[in-house]
Amino acid sequence: KETLSTLGIIGIGCIVLGILIKGVYKQFFDKNSPGFNVAVPIATGIGCLVGSYLIVDRIAINLIDPVSYIILLNLMTGLLFLPYLFIYKRHFITEAIKKNKRYMAIIGGCNMCSYLTILWVFTQTKFGYVTSLREISIIFSVFLSYIFLKEKITKIQGIGIVFLLLGAFMIKLST
Repeated sequence: KETLSTLGIIGIGCIVLGILIKGVYKQFFDKNSPGFNVAVPIATGIGCLVGSYLIVDRIAINLIDPVSYIILLNLMTGLLFLPYLFIYKRHFITEAIKKNKRYMAIIGGCNMCSYLTILWVFTQTKFGYVTSLREISIIFSVFLSYIFLKEKITKIQGIGIVFLLLGAFMIKLST
């Protein structure tokens, strides 16, 4: 059983608040937004699904080697979707393999390496901290969008980023 420190729990709260400010604030005040009634339940559902698979990951790496787990997970996923893909998307698959084989290999390799890194980190520190700190990727996506897509960083996004950074800093101090 893991116990989180008070500072760590406050840090997790700051990260959650940062996510809410960054993602949900617009739903309250933007008249063109799909609305709070649509976005929040969808975001909550996605959060629950992500939390569920992270719990499964944590349990699995306590039972088997992380590399074996990733290989088994990818094999099971492939076998699950293979019939559908061959029946309904055969042309798409053959074209993708012919034209994008190198990119597929690079992206697949990067995906496996990043997933293996997350699983390794699960073995090094407390689960609650790892799952919260994964949300720091929001900061990178905002800055990459600013640099490459020329999207503006709003004041609200800035405030959300500050809370995300503050939460990450508190979690770091608590470990």
